[in-house]
Amino acid sequence: MALAGPSSSGRWDTMAGGADRDSRQAEREAQVIDILAVLAGAWADGTRPKDLFSSHIAAQPDDYLPQIIDGLRTKKGRIQAGCAELASLLSEVRPDLLLPYADLFAGNLQAKAPVLRWEAACVAGNLAALDAERRLVPHIPSIERHLTHTSIVLQLHSARALVKMARAYPDQAGGILSALIEAAPSFTGSRVGLLVAEMAAFAGFDELRPRACAFVEPYAASELNPVATKARRALRALA
Repeated sequence: MALAGPSSSGRWDTMAGGADRDSRQAEREAQVIDILAVLAGAWADGTRPKDLFSSHIAAQPDDYLPQIIDGLRTKKGRIQAGCAELASLLSEVRPDLLLPYADLFAGNLQAKAPVLRWEAACVAGNLAALDAERRLVPHIPSIERHLTHTSIVLQLHSARALVKMARAYPDQAGGILSALIEAAPSFTGSRVGLLVAEMAAFAGFDELRPRACAFVEPYAASELNPVATKARRALRALA
């Protein structure tokens, strides 16, 4: 004879629901791989940070966050660099997970390895929109200094991060615009087109738009086609 169970609000159903959750959690944990061990080895197709992110981390970011943070804190350069890239990718889609670690990324803005600096700049730019406490504002000058670095990657990531920070902290936008314009001589050749393109972001600042336009206009006549094209696009955005 079958025993009648309690109603849907009864204890048995509650216990069953808890068991189901525990089972799902155990299944998720079983799917988590040791990304630090993978990053410590040779990187190839499937084991590069971007591959690890798309194949594992994107679907379970919460489960991999502790490993990413541990990797950033390690002294092993390969693991640290890989986790810096993973954090940057994660900040594009789940900046909320990384906001509690804003100070860690701010510290990496001064790291010796350029890769740590440019990935930290990326993360800072993506965290800015959520930074209600303005924890990253004191670190804007550090990012501005990277605009004159010889690494084009560090320059570009810093410029993009600063533009995002200008939107997040409008009271800082004027100083950021000045820093971008003053750094133009360090963006040699066609590289300056990368800087010119970022000026479009100041279209939303009525008081800053004229300065941005005045900076961009000469480049619209550049003999370097990529630069002239970017300048014309920026001017259309600023109009």
